[in-house]
Amino acid sequence: MDFKKVFTTYKYVYDEEKYKFLKQPPRNIDLKEVIKMIKNFKVCDVKTNKNYENQHLVLIKYNNYPVLVPIKIFEDKKEVVIKTAFQSRQFKHLIHNC
Repeated sequence: MDFKKVFTTYKYVYDEEKYKFLKQPPRNIDLKEVIKMIKNFKVCDVKTNKNYENQHLVLIKYNNYPVLVPIKIFEDKKEVVIKTAFQSRQFKHLIHNC
């Protein structure tokens, strides 16, 4: 899959309640900013999630911290569905070169 093409051309969809939840402490993650970063292909890595069909994990550097963004890609609708976003200390070593 050509992630760069998908991320720069597809429409993004997310749940408005999830957006409000993530924007509050302790997460303080703005999904609109996350989408902007993914759209501009400012990603550190993309992995296929083997546990969920058609789901990928996008790793970004958000406020100098690794954030994982689980997404579903629907090629027929040309949509990227953002499920959530969460900080993950486990991937800190991967964001140094982002």
